[in-house]
Amino acid sequence: MCQILRTGPGGDATIRRRGVKVWGVGAPTLARDRHAGIGLHTPASVHYGTAPDIRAKRVVTLDAAYAANPARFRHRRPHPPKLPTVAWINDPSREALIQTE
Repeated sequence: MCQILRTGPGGDATIRRRGVKVWGVGAPTLARDRHAGIGLHTPASVHYGTAPDIRAKRVVTLDAAYAANPARFRHRRPHPPKLPTVAWINDPSREALIQTE
């Protein structure tokens, strides 16, 4: 379990993990940085299951923007990136997946 103590230089936070105070990117980065591989969501929103709700809100926002000015989108309705069904940091080999089944 992490406890954010205070914001430090560069927006990073002092994080207390198991009684050890460290400077790092940890929890603040998971809630701040968006990644193309997971549909431009934060790792935290995907982990906690809020990504589908956020994507639905993005659809409403993009529909409103298209209705207001279709020429901006070259008369093609915009869509937010799809959510992946699986996201890997390092894609395991087929042999490793077979062994885990």
